[in-house]
Amino acid sequence: MGSEFQLRKESPAHSANLGHNCANEQRTQPKPQGQPPPLAPVQKTKPNRGQQGGKNKEAAIHQNNPKAQQAKPNQQGDKGREYAKPGQVYGNNRGKNYQLGDWMPVRGKSPPKGPNKARPNENSCHAQLSSTFYDRTCPNALNTIRTSVRQAVSSERRMAASLIRLHFHDCFVQGCDASILLDETPTIVSEKTALPNLGSARGYGIIEDAKREVEKTCPGVVSCADILAVAARDASTLVGGPSWTVKLGRRDSTTASHTLAETDLPGPFDPLDRLISGFANKGLSTRDMVALSGAHSIGQAQCFLFRDRIYSNGTDIDAGFASTRRRQCPQEDQNGNLAPLDLVTPNQLDNTYFKNLIQRKGLLQSDQVLLGGGSTDSIVSEYSNSPPAFASDFAAAMIRMGDISPLTGQNGIIRTVCGSIN
Repeated sequence: MGSEFQLRKESPAHSANLGHNCANEQRTQPKPQGQPPPLAPVQKTKPNRGQQGGKNKEAAIHQNNPKAQQAKPNQQGDKGREYAKPGQVYGNNRGKNYQLGDWMPVRGKSPPKGPNKARPNENSCHAQLSSTFYDRTCPNALNTIRTSVRQAVSSERRMAASLIRLHFHDCFVQGCDASILLDETPTIVSEKTALPNLGSARGYGIIEDAKREVEKTCPGVVSCADILAVAARDASTLVGGPSWTVKLGRRDSTTASHTLAETDLPGPFDPLDRLISGFANKGLSTRDMVALSGAHSIGQAQCFLFRDRIYSNGTDIDAGFASTRRRQCPQEDQNGNLAPLDLVTPNQLDNTYFKNLIQRKGLLQSDQVLLGGGSTDSIVSEYSNSPPAFASDFAAAMIRMGDISPLTGQNGIIRTVCGSIN
């Protein structure tokens, strides 16, 4: 999504994160020098035979909560409740849906016994991340970041797409932890060299510039992961897109995953079912996926990523549109030639992308599949007719994406330089 794309290697999709986007919020990092030790990982327990999602698994879910050492639930008052089990969504309690780890009403059930005492959903990352996180420790952080982003986008409008895409590619690989910014070292295989990022991911220097400015006034306070999230929001507003309140408090990883960068990021040739499942694996809905795809209203793509589509003479592409696109993308060579994803308003984040799909003018195959007789047709139609609906859903989806498996509390570090470990 966003800026230029690179083909990523085909491989089986990874298993879904269970529960909400913060399923891995207690993911730990190697202990940095001078930091308190991370929380001990949960010991996996094997459910009793014949008890799918049985007591042992419930206890493991409960045990995964660092605040689980507070007050013991009132056994009498909590009768009729249990911990939701993996892979199931429970509903119909006055319209409330329950997911993995939620403390939910179930007739005749009592809470699992043991040393853990807090309800699992009381320590979600939604409680730990806060829009006011830096109000006291670095009150000018957001203004400083905004200034760096504004200067970059003023110099090159295309950079807005690159910054949104950088945040997206960060969050989809082991969570929103700035792992995409880490450079190659003897111990780190950088995500920058993974196929979806190599030669196409941009904006690293803008994030480093913003970090450098923030460090001048608030050394060691603001994470690179948060700077990525704020920069994406600011980039959107600078090209006419929606704004939203960014939740803050993420910390930076000490590791990267080149492997996950090549398997977990959506690709430009993906069919609809793979796009839907890939986003669902990150806790994002089909509607979120379609809304976030609207970032292709800005940015550019390389010729080799859409060549097959414009020379296919298929029924899912407008003939005139294909002819126009062939001028900058010959059948052979010039693989790296760039073309705007949206010819109509290439520098404006708006709903024109969806209007293009209605006219069979989606540049990438993964764009046009959103309107191909499948489950997303109605969403595309809605967004094409309603700029406010798209803007509202895009902002909400960006917030949810920013909640994917952050490192919080004592997990992770605050990097001094975003490209390296302290």
